[in-house]
Amino acid sequence: MGAEPRVRYFREEGQAGIIILESPAQSRTIFSDESPLYVKFQNLIHIVRYCVTETGEFTYLGAYVNGLVTCMSEKPLASFQDPVLFCGTDSDKKGLSCTPHDFDEMVCPSRQELAQAVLQVWWNTSHYFDGINHGRPCGKSLYSLVCWNGAREILGHSIPPQFAPYSSIGLSSNPRLVNQPLSFLDRGAKERGKEER
Repeated sequence: MGAEPRVRYFREEGQAGIIILESPAQSRTIFSDESPLYVKFQNLIHIVRYCVTETGEFTYLGAYVNGLVTCMSEKPLASFQDPVLFCGTDSDKKGLSCTPHDFDEMVCPSRQELAQAVLQVWWNTSHYFDGINHGRPCGKSLYSLVCWNGAREILGHSIPPQFAPYSSIGLSSNPRLVNQPLSFLDRGAKERGKEER
């Protein structure tokens, strides 16, 4: 799949959007609550939810609105039914990524820049790394993880009504994985549709 993250799924409905990104297996130094750690990651999967502003910009809303869920897979995704694994950076919240709140409502001029910015924020976050569960099966498929309401289950609160559409956007009725570069996100809808077929 190459060194760069790839777009595996993308959907917008109204002002709500969801992007699923997959990055190849890699070893990286991350920040932790104790000290920097050198960690081996399997295929990393980031599920990003966002809203489209009235001016055509793109806003990441953070953990309280299911803004980012992180997991891993043993090999590149083949279908939405593939089982996923805990990523030790976020296993304490079953995959819900609690990025620094300074970045809640971060606005970007394009979808590609939003995806890149969210990944950069995640890599630079100081994680409470769980080495015991890192790489263990989480008991969910990619499909069920996308449908999971992490903010409600983990954080124990109801999402404000004005944010509900952005937190709940999920998959289309017959979702298909794609395998595209990040630039795919900002191509026209007609062009994206041709490449998905």
